[in-house]
Amino acid sequence: MIAIVNVGPHDDPDKLGVRTYEVRALVGHLPTEFRGCQWNDGLDFDAPCVVYYPRRFRRYGYGGNTGAIDDMVDEICYALACWNKPTDGGLAQECAWRGWGPRFDRRRDARHVVYRVRWWVESSGVVKWEVTKRRETYGMPNAMGERPETRSERTA
Repeated sequence: MIAIVNVGPHDDPDKLGVRTYEVRALVGHLPTEFRGCQWNDGLDFDAPCVVYYPRRFRRYGYGGNTGAIDDMVDEICYALACWNKPTDGGLAQECAWRGWGPRFDRRRDARHVVYRVRWWVESSGVVKWEVTKRRETYGMPNAMGERPETRSERTA
């Protein structure tokens, strides 16, 4: 997302005077958390993996190691930084063909990975990102040790 900003002159009494505009990148709307999973689906060499959160950036891929999900998150971030729309990598067709449901976050037999991403804009206007936190578990993603704060804990 970009913004066109009037950078001056703001106090010119001539309404038709020359104005200077600048294009600035907005990073506040970019996602800061990605979630993905990889599971054994009986393939010979590789395992399917999906980035399932945020839903509008879902993506399908396959690989035999933990780096497959990392690569997909990196591809999504690169597309967003270049202002391109990330593709789903064929997720819709693969789900229809294999009979998978859309709720990958509920897979118990999968390795789930959660990423925290920080975005910033350099002085040259280039949008950059870095993964600040990566958490991986096997089983349900909510069993990762972090749970929502309960009401009794908030009042204590």
